[in-house]
Amino acid sequence: MKHILISKDKKQYVANLHCHTTLSDGRRTPEEIRDAYKAQGYSVVAFSDHDNYFDHNDFCTDDFVAINSFEADISDNIVSSGQFRRCYHLNAFNIKGEKEVKLPPVPNYRDKAAINEYIAKLKELGFIVMYNHPYWSMQVREDYIDLEGCDIIEVYNNSVFIEGGDNGQERVYDEMLRAGKRMYCTMADDNHNEFPFGDVRCDSFGGKTVFLTDSLSYNSIMTAMVNGNFYCTTRPEIYELTLEDGVVHIECSDAVRIALSTAGRRTKCLHAEPGSSVTQADFVLEDEDVYFRIEVLGHDGKRADTNAYFIEDYE
Repeated sequence: MKHILISKDKKQYVANLHCHTTLSDGRRTPEEIRDAYKAQGYSVVAFSDHDNYFDHNDFCTDDFVAINSFEADISDNIVSSGQFRRCYHLNAFNIKGEKEVKLPPVPNYRDKAAINEYIAKLKELGFIVMYNHPYWSMQVREDYIDLEGCDIIEVYNNSVFIEGGDNGQERVYDEMLRAGKRMYCTMADDNHNEFPFGDVRCDSFGGKTVFLTDSLSYNSIMTAMVNGNFYCTTRPEIYELTLEDGVVHIECSDAVRIALSTAGRRTKCLHAEPGSSVTQADFVLEDEDVYFRIEVLGHDGKRADTNAYFIEDYE
């Protein structure tokens, strides 16, 4: 049986799922952010200002969706220095786009059970929860491996990249997957816009999540988010991803390599010959792989990641 994981017949809508405005510590108003992202071809922005939930439903039109969301800051305030203070930053996306939501109190950083209970409460309130930038948050495996209930992990954060920080967060994603967590992955901007649009130091327009739906609406985007019908990218495009009789097939834009990762040590990679490109690949899965995900690397070093797909779901 052929399973279509990314369909070339679906429309692709580009989103930024991590954004700050003058409603918290961003430098641009929500209106300025909306207009700038629309001008760059984005169809979706999640307005995720810190610790407060705002209604942006009036921004939703036939060609643009504003997701009502917020970013929760759970910091280890016992540590006095902000340079070394660990934190959990969690984006929460409201599935129904409700105008008002009474948020639960933020728990103590050092109470993991309370943090997991907080995540569970957010989900009861109708949110999808994303775990943001673990390396910037100064977190190590013991901090995140027991997190429960997160739906998504941010594997690339453009603001961190612009500032020179480490963005190799696919390793954290694999650790979570190998620990039995079923999670999707995204790339996002986390833009605060200290520098103007067009400046090389501007933190907008770098990390993208690409939703695949038949049409653009708040409901269709959130349905795609719930079901994992998206991939993430800093530039390369993925056109099709299928699984049939144990063979994964992918088609994409020009790349220097296409790599498959699994739950174990086994990986596979198709490399382009010097001066050429690869635009499709086939990988044979093995029984012990558990899950697979694919990375597409462009000639300019930009990459695209698929979500992880668990093989047992397609047997």
